Formats: sequence, C-alpha cells, structure tokens
Amino acid sequence: MYCLNMKTITIVDDSHLDSNLIKAWLETDNAHQVQAIYNSGVDAIAKVEDINTDFCLIDAHMPLLNGVNTITILLKHNYKGKLLLMSHAFSLKCMVEAKNAGAHAYCHKDKESLINALANAESELVCFDEKSFETWKQKSSVINLHQKDKDPKVDLLVPIIIKYYHTVAKG
Repeated sequence: MYCLNMKTITIVDDSHLDSNLIKAWLETDNAHQVQAIYNSGVDAIAKVEDINTDFCLIDAHMPLLNGVNTITILLKHNYKGKLLLMSHAFSLKCMVEAKNAGAHAYCHKDKESLINALANAESELVCFDEKSFETWKQKSSVINLHQKDKDPKVDLLVPIIIKYYHTVAKG
C-alpha cells in the first residue's frame, strides 16, 4: 500500500539479515517504503543514478567502502535525499566523520533509534549529540561490538583494490 505521505528509503548494508529486519521494521507503520537494498557501498555507488529515495540508510562498517566513504561519494554524485549512518556499535570517530561527510544522522541500528532518526531528519533536525548516545556507547563497550563488526574477507582482497575504493571516496 502506498500513501501520499509515504517516505521512500534505500538501505545499504552488507548484512542481509539486518537489511531485511530494517525493511520489516520500517514498512510496518505504512509511513515508509523500502525501494532498494544494496549489499555494499560499492553496489550502491554502481547504481547511484537509480537512487532517488527520500532517505538512504547506510551501515557504517562495510567491506571495501565503509559507510562514511559511501556517503561522500553519493553526495558527489548529487544524491538529493537525506543520508543516515547506522551501526550496532557506537563510535565517536564514526559520528564525527558522518557529520563531516554530510550525513543527517548517526544512529543505533535498532527499530526505535532508526524511526526517531528518520523523523528528526524529516523535520530537518540533525543530531550528533554525543550525550544522547551514552547508553548505546556503554552497551557497545560491554559486549565488544567493535571487534565483531569487521569482515575478514576484506583481508583477502588485493591491496590495490582497497586503495582504489578509498581513493575514489576521497576524490
């Protein structure tokens, strides 16, 4: 069902489980419609001409091209929607980089946080207040999420390919 006020969303996340879960969360309220899911920043950049949604939710930690670099390239290709960086693990560095890259929000990858971040972005509110992330930050440290969010397959790639994607992201 499509409503006139329904907001369209693109999801860029290397986790199929997370992508499908986020899609289910967002489409239950009939206010959001997920139009596309890309499994990496590289896939999204390859289809950048097709991405014309209101919002683009991007995982912070993906192989080859992380979320911040994906945001940078999407903006260089004139993406007009609002970009939100999301992650299971809080990182002050990611938050600062997302803000500097032009993201509208940095949020925890859970239903409540994503819906609140989308509502704030729609209202033109940009939130990068570290104090509001305190609980998320504590949970991330306790269960050591930072170490679990790295894809070991990236280490198997030829270094020149990794360098190429990072160079493209930086312009």
